[in-house]
Amino acid sequence: MSEFSDSYHLRTDDTAKGRALLRRAGLEGYIHPAAQGWVSICPEGMPFEPNMQLIDANTGVLVHYVFGEHHAWGCEIYQGPELITRHEVSWDPELAVLHTLSPSAF
Repeated sequence: MSEFSDSYHLRTDDTAKGRALLRRAGLEGYIHPAAQGWVSICPEGMPFEPNMQLIDANTGVLVHYVFGEHHAWGCEIYQGPELITRHEVSWDPELAVLHTLSPSAF
């Protein structure tokens, strides 16, 4: 059996900012306590796809992280609602690596 996870991580020490992001997005979800400068958010919605309601409501640095133990992992980094970079690594059935950098990141 494989482990699968899908979560968002807001760059802040303030858990209230994670709750405010969920409210702005009009979503329910779970906010983990702040740790080492990050607040982890698990919003309602389709897993393993970017949650555009959450992303569009974002005003800070937000990381979307997905992991499939025997399949792949990936992350997207947003500044506000803008995608800055995307990394995807898959090894099922063969190794494939994708890295995308937004032109506005320069």
